Amino acid sequence: MNELFHKILLNNKIRNVPFLIMLGACDFLIVIFCLVISYIGAQSSVYNSPYLYIYLFMFSVGLYVIHAILDVMTQWDRGLIQTLKHIGFTTNETASFFVRKVVYLELFFHPVFFLVDMFIAVYLMPYIFPNFNGMTLQTALVAAILSIISMILSIIIHSWKEYRLVNFYDKSQITSTFTKRGLRRASTLLAIGILLMNLIIVLDDSVDAKTIANNETCTDYIVSKHRIEDNDTFSSSHPISRHEISKLKSFHCFKKGGLLSYNLNNNIQLLGRLPDQSPYLKVPYAGLGEDSYNFNLYGADSFIFKQMKILDGKINWKLLSTGKYIIYGAEYDHRGFAYSGKADKKWIHYHSGDRVTLNVNGKKKTFKIMATAETNHTTTEENAIDYQNSEVTFYLPLQIFNTLTNKQTQRFIFNVQGSTVDLDHYLKVNHFYVLSKKQIANSVNKKIKSSEQIGIVINAFISGLGLLCLINSFIIDVNIRRRDIWILRAVGMTNSEINLMLLKNGLFGFIKFFIFVIISNFVLLGTIKYLLKDIVGMRFLMNYFPMTVTILVVMFISAFIPVFAYQKGKDVERIENECF
Repeated sequence: MNELFHKILLNNKIRNVPFLIMLGACDFLIVIFCLVISYIGAQSSVYNSPYLYIYLFMFSVGLYVIHAILDVMTQWDRGLIQTLKHIGFTTNETASFFVRKVVYLELFFHPVFFLVDMFIAVYLMPYIFPNFNGMTLQTALVAAILSIISMILSIIIHSWKEYRLVNFYDKSQITSTFTKRGLRRASTLLAIGILLMNLIIVLDDSVDAKTIANNETCTDYIVSKHRIEDNDTFSSSHPISRHEISKLKSFHCFKKGGLLSYNLNNNIQLLGRLPDQSPYLKVPYAGLGEDSYNFNLYGADSFIFKQMKILDGKINWKLLSTGKYIIYGAEYDHRGFAYSGKADKKWIHYHSGDRVTLNVNGKKKTFKIMATAETNHTTTEENAIDYQNSEVTFYLPLQIFNTLTNKQTQRFIFNVQGSTVDLDHYLKVNHFYVLSKKQIANSVNKKIKSSEQIGIVINAFISGLGLLCLINSFIIDVNIRRRDIWILRAVGMTNSEINLMLLKNGLFGFIKFFIFVIISNFVLLGTIKYLLKDIVGMRFLMNYFPMTVTILVVMFISAFIPVFAYQKGKDVERIENECF
């Protein structure tokens, strides 16, 4: 029995190739997914979340269940079953033979594939995709455990399916049903991979980093002495000195700029009645007393005021400098949509002409709102909203603001022209915190590149798995129809005519797949195009290349794999005849 098993196994290597390729693909997908988790862990604390490992476990188990269900037909050879029964094997012995074959292939090749995949992930992937830093030891151990669990599960499911199918091999209706089901599943998996890959590439190509940078800030550079992180203590220490401002102005690339200061103390309170809840943070406003609130107060010079987009009213710098007027800042983007929703104007608490009262160290000061301006990174401190727990924002001229509080910090905001290499070097050496349009655009492009790399790798393997399933299904279909092909050859059909028949049959199946993919693709991308039209920094760009290449590959496979399987089948028949 053992000698016969190894003899047949060695003489049927070609029939094991699709099974082994799919097994290797599943292992590689798990390793790549773990590599992605390592990358996420390097970027965020979400790596420590147990839910991420639960998701990874579900992904790995699901992947091997799909592998076991779709790839089971690879091990089911009707001709070999008939040969074994012809030489005296019972049905149970024949089924046990195939179960043993599955277990042998899984136990021998699974560890080999896993070690090769781990080597690729740890040592080669960082060179191919520089944004990946390689896999951590913790994630590698998780991948190994998942691989072992998945292998055991795959063996159990494969063994059950092989045993069941061998017992029903002679029922042509079941044979036809499993073949059609395999083709449908393979085509669906492949179509999903194509659609997802095309979607990711189109979305990444549609992101306009320059537009996003221009929307984030009205000026080229925003420079401060230190960055205020979420967990740091707010402090007004080390403001930008006059000497440092003069140094920045001395660079050849400097064009024009101004100062923005912001209050870091509760000594100034907003008096009046606000709604119970902040529409942006969805939490109650930070009340300091009865009808007394914390809010965002900024001091700015004329350059900063000129960068503001006025939504209501008009800024008169001469009147504003008298100290009787104030500017109200609304959390609006360039389309006039509030953070809380499209054109949700009910969250605009003040309008031009209204009067607001501030409590400054126990003294009340009343100002008249001259205008309502749109806020952005140029005219706000990005952590102020989280700190103050309120998006209610006001602006005063810098000289008036300085008379109200000495607990403040500031930033120098300016535009440039020409080369900024020397300026960037100075800012880096002197440890300034810098937010620039170039920096924002580079950050956006880096995120796009990372997401595109991750998406392409994952969806390429989904598509590859679908292609392997499709190839596998075509080979099985030819093997199952071998008896019909024998009849056609017996009645006088030549090999060329049989090859042409198989080619036409494959192309007919491809046409149905092609129509489904094209319709689904244009429906999906049409929906995406409609959803992107109002999103800042997105311009829809269609990319036909990945879909076209994949469709051409599928067409080639559909046309020539059945012919190839038929030709190889004749060689296998000759080997089996020599063996028995």
